[in-house]
Amino acid sequence: MIRYGVDTSHWNYPLDWKKLFNRLLVINDGVPGFVIMKVSQGITAYDDGIREAYKAKNAGFEDIGAYHYFSLDHSPANQAERFLKQDDGFNYTIRHSLDLERTAGEVPSTKYQNDVFEWYRLVDAKLGAPGMFYSSLSWINTYFKDWTWQSHPLWLSQPPSNTNYQYLLGAPNIPLPFLVVRVWQRSFYNFIADWMGSEGGYHLDVDCTEDLPMRDDTVPEPPEPPEPPEPPEPPDKRQARCIVSSLNIRTGPGTQYPSTGKYLSYGIVVDVLASSTTEPGTEWIQHKDGWSCHHTSTTTYMEDL
Repeated sequence: MIRYGVDTSHWNYPLDWKKLFNRLLVINDGVPGFVIMKVSQGITAYDDGIREAYKAKNAGFEDIGAYHYFSLDHSPANQAERFLKQDDGFNYTIRHSLDLERTAGEVPSTKYQNDVFEWYRLVDAKLGAPGMFYSSLSWINTYFKDWTWQSHPLWLSQPPSNTNYQYLLGAPNIPLPFLVVRVWQRSFYNFIADWMGSEGGYHLDVDCTEDLPMRDDTVPEPPEPPEPPEPPEPPDKRQARCIVSSLNIRTGPGTQYPSTGKYLSYGIVVDVLASSTTEPGTEWIQHKDGWSCHHTSTTTYMEDL
């Protein structure tokens, strides 16, 4: 399912955030939209971006992100510092982003890619995950073909080719070295600006995603299986015999516990040390080598003597 949101900058304000929230709710068929805001450019801060972030949150938006517009005129360290100051203090949920494009008159130098890499190095280290790479197909194909950038989730700008009334349909092209586009821009234009809540009259770029990169979307290590329970005092001596050709032995009563690598073969008789009913109709027994399934509701593996 494709989910729609918007990216905004100081050109868009003022915005009627409640209207925008409700419009995206309609477009998303009842699912809340998202918003990603420009909060800094070069060494210039856009404080209205942070103020607007609180307005967006109050209007109902839960998934909010911030992006920085990279300037060729300033050092990456100064730009990283500027963005981190703007990013601090608001609980953004979407992964941070870097907008990479050219303004009029700017020509990238030979160290452009190194400067961009340095910005990511400083900001990613502080925020704990690779930031999104926000750029156009042509800009990536010109300057960012190196596999270094593959670790950054791609947010692809693909504006319409001619009139304001066109917008992209379907999935976008994927430029190398990226393997997938996480967010792409459909760029609805001015004719819906007021309908979407843009009181200033500037168009809002509408973005699509099937898998929005979030700040907490790192996959945690799977928890260790719980220690098997202490066996209760055994009842009167019980013995069971294996009646299948090969029966797995595990470290605890259940398939969630790892196998010991040993098996009971047909006819082996064991002393039952403990019994555990893990679910209705299923019994596991403990013997000297571990735990084995005695029976389930449909299959019998062992018989009592």
